[in-house]
Amino acid sequence: MSILPCGHRFHRTCTESAVASNGHCPLPACRRPAPASLVTHVGEHWPAFCQAVGPLRRRFGSKIAKVLERIKAIHSTEGEGTKMLVFMQWDAIAAQLERALRSVGVPPLVLRGPLVQRQKVLARFTESQDVEAAVLLLSLEHSPAGMNLVCAHHVFLVHPMHAENPEDVAACEAQAIGRARRQGQQQTVHVHRILARTEPRANTRRSKGGLNGL
Repeated sequence: MSILPCGHRFHRTCTESAVASNGHCPLPACRRPAPASLVTHVGEHWPAFCQAVGPLRRRFGSKIAKVLERIKAIHSTEGEGTKMLVFMQWDAIAAQLERALRSVGVPPLVLRGPLVQRQKVLARFTESQDVEAAVLLLSLEHSPAGMNLVCAHHVFLVHPMHAENPEDVAACEAQAIGRARRQGQQQTVHVHRILARTEPRANTRRSKGGLNGL
């Protein structure tokens, strides 16, 4: 874990990437300058703290570790073929999550590439019952419209979306949830919001009861 001058905390790899690319806090509501010389890396100053943290959290950060924990718990209780949609906005988080899932034996499908490749990925996700086709990673902003993925009844929103206004956020998240919560769905759709204490809008979302009561 690393702490920025503004007080916000992130996984070290994410912090170093953000500081190197733009030199400020990556939270849209903050954006304060964060020169590398003023970033505090907890492991360098309090190694005992890091030793007490689990290996997944040390390697991938607390947010991704929580996603892995939740996915593994669902597979344990509902079966390894249980389908899940995992949405995120940032490519860096998608790449990190893909590596993390592979490390725990749940290689995900990723919707990317040319149209033919995307069609093959969707076909495998909807038709296969293997654990290798149980988790699908998608972009919160750029997934094709009209996808019907009622084979899944768990939807993960890995982080709050960044957009110019709340209406855009609500529209994108409603569309993401609507991939599974639509005509033909035979099961209750569970929406998992993974929120860190330092992320903006977390308290607002809780106080409003989520998106349209989901």
